[in-house]
Amino acid sequence: MGDIAEILTGWGPLGCWVLISIWRETRLMARMDQQRDSFQQERAKWDRERIRWLKTLGRKMSDNTISDTLSDE
Repeated sequence: MGDIAEILTGWGPLGCWVLISIWRETRLMARMDQQRDSFQQERAKWDRERIRWLKTLGRKMSDNTISDTLSDE
């Protein structure tokens, strides 16, 4: 906390702007990491589903193919 007070007294409004910018960038980077993780999870889920369908279509299809594939989750 001493560093923040030193920046504010030494740099004034410019110091405040720098602190706010650093804080905002930190929050934005955390949000980007969260979105990347969410995207990777969704992509992995989609890829598993795609592979399951490819395996199903490689076998002989029956009337229950779709319900069998969906229940394999």
